[in-house]
Amino acid sequence: MSKKNKNRITVVLPTDVTKEEAAAALAMVRQAQINRNRVDAGKAAAVKKLDDEFAERFEECDEIIARQTGLVRIYAENHPEVFGENKSVNWLHGRFGFRTGMPKLVKKVKTKWDDMVAIVKEKLGGK
Repeated sequence: MSKKNKNRITVVLPTDVTKEEAAAALAMVRQAQINRNRVDAGKAAAVKKLDDEFAERFEECDEIIARQTGLVRIYAENHPEVFGENKSVNWLHGRFGFRTGMPKLVKKVKTKWDDMVAIVKEKLGGK
């Protein structure tokens, strides 16, 4: 026996199955599917319960992040000299950036600019 096949397990399936055996197998498959669905429903309920339990704390954190990020943005807008020629600044608790130019729009390879303009006009309700 080669080294490759040492840990290999060979399963021999029967070559002939009666109707009763097939029906019993199908019943077991169906019962396993039902059990799996019950387990999945229990898992979903547990996840929802956890989400509900932590939702308020996440909201508090999100509010703080939004408020404090706004303060940093206002500081960056009012003090562009802090950045000099850099696009970001490293401070003790993190790094933040301030972009002074317009963002670039790069089209996909096979998209035409006229098509993109039409899509933007459609989405924004322009003429």
